[in-house]
Amino acid sequence: MGTRCVQAVRLCCNVKGVHLVWERPVQVSRRKVLLYNAVADFSPNIPRSLYLTSIGDVPVHLTKGHVVGTATAYNGPLYDFEEEEEPGPVLTMGVETRDKPVEEVKTGRQAEKVIDEGQPSRHPPDKTCTKPEVHWDGVPGTLRGAVDDLLKKYRALWALQLGKVDVIPHRIEVTPAARPRRSQPNRASHVSRDIISKEVQRQRDLGVITPSSAEWAFPVVLFPKPAGPMRFCVNYRQLNEVTVRDLYPLPRMDAYIDFLGDAKVFSTLDCNSGYWQIPAADKDRYKKNFVCHEGAYRYIRLPFGLPNSPASFQRAIDMILGALKWKSCFVYLEGIIVFSQSAG
Repeated sequence: MGTRCVQAVRLCCNVKGVHLVWERPVQVSRRKVLLYNAVADFSPNIPRSLYLTSIGDVPVHLTKGHVVGTATAYNGPLYDFEEEEEPGPVLTMGVETRDKPVEEVKTGRQAEKVIDEGQPSRHPPDKTCTKPEVHWDGVPGTLRGAVDDLLKKYRALWALQLGKVDVIPHRIEVTPAARPRRSQPNRASHVSRDIISKEVQRQRDLGVITPSSAEWAFPVVLFPKPAGPMRFCVNYRQLNEVTVRDLYPLPRMDAYIDFLGDAKVFSTLDCNSGYWQIPAADKDRYKKNFVCHEGAYRYIRLPFGLPNSPASFQRAIDMILGALKWKSCFVYLEGIIVFSQSAG
């Protein structure tokens, strides 16, 4: 492999079935070679093409039998990534459709009519789509027109609606001896109750929570932000004590910085309530309950405050943008940076 490049390599794995593959940190430090995190269907001794990225300044020679990553069994849903026939986003995500009529497939790719338990449409009428605030100081004058046209083209993304990244749901695995934990609501002042009531209603309107009567329940707490309103939180400490940790690896920032090289144009993106766009597994939703003076509710999307929330979100983002990472973008949790050598 050359220096600072991406190359498809034929790899073998002595396992059978669908597996999640990821890099070995020791290989990153020694050979400066990264393996794209991906889901692949393996058969023993039958090679598959996967992408490797060289982030070093010297060519890398990999001999036959060299181990570049690890594979673990994957039991989640499978999706196809295809190019749009008409001008639009580079990639589109859809469920396996081999048994669906062609007309149904096209309709499903255009829009999701039902998102999740009363969730409003993520493509509302254009009149509700407000133009996002742009810090033009960092945009050269020659690019401002193109940036403005791009924002208008995808104005539906700023409609203040939540999407749904239905790639893999968030699971909560607890230790075998764990029993349901339930706490009483915390005492709250009149002002705090008003804040909690408004936040509960907001999350219900967004389709993030629903009423619940499960055994697990944890209290709501309010924390002051450095500047602005109070932060609505759920005290999941008792649940976190019995949660089995998800060891999905997070990206290395030093590897990202080393790979940027001579890139000159950078665009940074931040997901809109990114965690709330990840669905919770049906059989684990009862563990995400919280209680307050408004009653008991459960999260049907990924909440904040859980130890495995970052791993679940990073895994979903890696599966969606895996083909673009190390080519034109980097992803670290809710932050995305798009880079290139020119604005063209």
